[in-house]
Amino acid sequence: MKKQFMQVMTCTVLFAAMICSSAFAAEPRVRVTLHGYDAGYTVDYPDVSKEVSVPILLFVNGDIVSDANAVIQNGTTLVPLRVVSNRLGAEVSWDSATRTVYITKGYTDIEMTIGNRNIWVNGVQQQITNAPQIIESSTYVPLRAIATAFGADIGFFNEIYDGPSATRVVYVQDRTEVVRVSPEKAIEIATNIYFYDFLFSKRDYILENYNVDVYYITPENIQYSGLGKEYFGRYFADVGHYYYIELFTGGVDFALVDKYDGTCYPVSAYSMVEFEIFAPGDYSGWAWYYQ
Repeated sequence: MKKQFMQVMTCTVLFAAMICSSAFAAEPRVRVTLHGYDAGYTVDYPDVSKEVSVPILLFVNGDIVSDANAVIQNGTTLVPLRVVSNRLGAEVSWDSATRTVYITKGYTDIEMTIGNRNIWVNGVQQQITNAPQIIESSTYVPLRAIATAFGADIGFFNEIYDGPSATRVVYVQDRTEVVRVSPEKAIEIATNIYFYDFLFSKRDYILENYNVDVYYITPENIQYSGLGKEYFGRYFADVGHYYYIELFTGGVDFALVDKYDGTCYPVSAYSMVEFEIFAPGDYSGWAWYYQ
C-alpha cells in the first residue's frame, strides 16, 4: 500500500507542478451516442447537442470545436470559413464579385476561389485536392491546406477503439510551447489515476458486488482479480494536443493525457455510447462496468 500511496503522491505533485505552470486550459469533452444501425448519432458538446449521420470531431489546440460542422470529401476535411478565423486566429475577407477568399495570419497570405483547386500562398500557386465550395450558404475551405500553410500540424484519427470507428477525429495543433509530457509519462499518469484513484473511489462497491478488494489490485495482477480486465497500458495514438492511451485489452477504457500539463481526461469507447471524453476526475465511463 505504501508503494501505491507514493505513486499517487508522485502523480499528484506532477499534476500540480505542470498545471501551475500552464495558462492554457483545453476543453476536449464530448459525447457521441450511436442510436442503432444506420440510425445516426447524437453528438453532445458542452454547449450544444447535434444530430448527425457521421460524427466528425474537430480539435484545435486541444479544444473541441462544437460549431465546426466539418465534412469530409475525398479524404479532405472541409470546414466553414468562420472556423479558420475564430479558431486559427486568421483574418478573412471575401470578394463576392470574384467569389475569392483572402486569409491572412502572421506573414502568411492565402488566396482561394470557390470551385478552383488552384490556391496562392504568399503569391506561389499550389494545387489542392478539393476546391473551396458553398455548402448550405456557408463558405467551406480545405482545412489541411490552410493549416499546413500556417505551419500547423494536422492529423486524422478514426480508430477510436478496437477497429475502425464511424467517429472521426481531426486535429489541428499550432502551439509553439515545448511538449513536457512524454508518451511513457502519459501512460504512467493514466495508469496511476485508474488504479490508485478511480478504483479506490469504487472500492466499497467492487468489494460488495465482486468480492474483490482493490487495495490489493495492481496492473500486474488485475487480470487475475475477477474484474475481467487485462492491463495493456500502451500509447495508442497521437491526437495533436494529447496522447491517446489504451489502458486495457479489448478497447474500452482509454485516456487523453495533455502533452503540456499532464491533465488526464478519462475516455470511454464502446457500442452504446460510442465515444465519450469526460472531465478530469469524472470516471463515469470507466465505471460503466460497475453501474
